[in-house]
Amino acid sequence: MTSETKNDNELIVRVITGTLLAVLCLGALWFDGWRLLALSSALAALMCWEMFHLAARDRHLYALIVAVLSAAAVWFSGRDEMLLALGLLATVTVIGWVLAPAAWRAIFPAYVFAIAAAGLAI
Repeated sequence: MTSETKNDNELIVRVITGTLLAVLCLGALWFDGWRLLALSSALAALMCWEMFHLAARDRHLYALIVAVLSAAAVWFSGRDEMLLALGLLATVTVIGWVLAPAAWRAIFPAYVFAIAAAGLAI
């Protein structure tokens, strides 16, 4: 398999994943209460997991840490624990910066912050 074919296949997978996550995010808006909160938390975790795997495929544990902390931030924001949620948001941003590969270190925390903050906003 050539490098171009591999990159095309990865792009197709990323586009399909992004489309599915966008549809799920929009579909989550039909729910209310704890179902919306649970789905928003799960989607934030999935998006952070996917983002981390774009940066570093081999760092599964780090991706899991960032995903779980993002989900927790969203969950606690919906439970009216905003100080805890903001603390987790700051933590996941710093951890994302520390654990990200050097090539992604400048931009990765902004992506993780944006994903988790979007979940908090919902």
